[in-house]
Amino acid sequence: MDLHKRENKQIRLALLGLMLSVVLAGCATEKDTTGSEVRNLLGIDEDAAVSSEATIEQRYEPLAIMKRAESFYGKKNYIEAAGEYQRFLDLHPLHRLAPYAQFRLAMSYFKQINTIDRDAEPLQKAMQALQKLVQVYPNSPYVAEAKAKLAVCRERLARYQMYIGHFYYHKGAYPAAVYRFNKVIQEYGDLEITSEALYRLALSQQGLGQTEKAETALRLLLEKYPESDYGRQANDLMQKLNVKKAL
Repeated sequence: MDLHKRENKQIRLALLGLMLSVVLAGCATEKDTTGSEVRNLLGIDEDAAVSSEATIEQRYEPLAIMKRAESFYGKKNYIEAAGEYQRFLDLHPLHRLAPYAQFRLAMSYFKQINTIDRDAEPLQKAMQALQKLVQVYPNSPYVAEAKAKLAVCRERLARYQMYIGHFYYHKGAYPAAVYRFNKVIQEYGDLEITSEALYRLALSQQGLGQTEKAETALRLLLEKYPESDYGRQANDLMQKLNVKKAL
């Protein structure tokens, strides 16, 4: 009888795994209903993740971990969800649901992102998790969405560096401001925000009395972004610098 029960349990788990793989294979974006379908298939109770009476073995089974993770994610407890998705990946990196767990881990961090004046740690962790998804699971159905979210993360990180640069500039801490604006130019040079970074860099260098360096930044700005708002401001600043040099 016990053997028969165990065989039936294994068959049910195998069927459940097959159903999950079919559902997840067709879902490519965070906006779809993947999360709710997975929670339904797992039979998740939204009011309680896993019973305290569950055995240690049951608690570390892949579907039990996923069940807890999805329950937390569904209730917007993203810190707890991230912990469970990471546990799943640590214990079951080759499981069929590993790409999904990696995507949900990234989204758990992404959902914690606040405004640019707040802690950037969730943003950085989201970016790392998304990059790992693309690198480790390049054929998963979540790669397209991961790349889109990576672009958003890069833009936000660039703006975070700009925010810090602004703070230092207005405090008169020009060396620190120069460092931040240079960081934006070097690491996010393909983004439009680089035009502002070049202009702010020139202003900071002007504050340090580094006229030649400021002119170099302005020339690069005028060369790459002549029609931008900061391109027009760069012309005005360049004229002021030239007037000072002539005096």
